[in-house]
Amino acid sequence: MNFSRKKVILVLALGMILSIGKLNVAKADTILKNNGVSKIRSTSIKVNKSINTQNNSLVSNRASRGGDYNSAYQRGMGLIDYAKGFLGKPYVWGAEGPNAFDCSGLTLYVYRNVGISLPHYTGSQAELGKAVKRNELMPGDLIFFNTTGYLAHVGMYVGNGKFIHASSGGHRVIISDLSQSYYSSRYAKARRILN
Repeated sequence: MNFSRKKVILVLALGMILSIGKLNVAKADTILKNNGVSKIRSTSIKVNKSINTQNNSLVSNRASRGGDYNSAYQRGMGLIDYAKGFLGKPYVWGAEGPNAFDCSGLTLYVYRNVGISLPHYTGSQAELGKAVKRNELMPGDLIFFNTTGYLAHVGMYVGNGKFIHASSGGHRVIISDLSQSYYSSRYAKARRILN
């Protein structure tokens, strides 16, 4: 889509916001023609602040697609990208990086990078944030396992059914699949720290 079409969509969407008043979500459609085939493209824009109509300036530039879910998802992907930089680092009980980690030391270190302080204990991390159903996991969510009869292991959900963790069995930071029988049978719960 070229710049002028994007501009048309934005103008239509902003026009709808202005004409509707207090409604803060707008939709705009445009028809694209390519080789005789017409396609309708649709977009939604959510504005978190008001628009000043006197000088036609946007009071806030925080427009987004998908609202809070989308921003938490993007922050989670950033956490995962950062965590992947530690793949292969050795597992050492009690270590919290950057050259070695235990499971809660890895999550502590990665979250500290974005200004969130976590305790260095799996059981304490399991009480933070909000509960997340297994089928609603997002990148960056903490996932907990009953590996010794109680919550003794934590990792971070990567996406596509996988998670990154400092594995004592693998002796290093690795990415594993939640569907593996060992992890699937010991899965306990998940918590979302990012909001």
